[in-house]
Amino acid sequence: MPSDVLLSQGEAPSRRLGHEDIETTMRTYAHLLKETIEENDQLAIDTFTEMYQ
Repeated sequence: MPSDVLLSQGEAPSRRLGHEDIETTMRTYAHLLKETIEENDQLAIDTFTEMYQ
């Protein structure tokens, strides 16, 4: 399973990727978490905007 999918499901892919620890994984994939948060924020904004127009 791709690491971005594991991260988006709240799983730490460290072991599956062979990383020594979670810090290595986070340094490598932190940008994916930021992108996911930003996408979810925009989805919520769009949804509420549409509901209250």
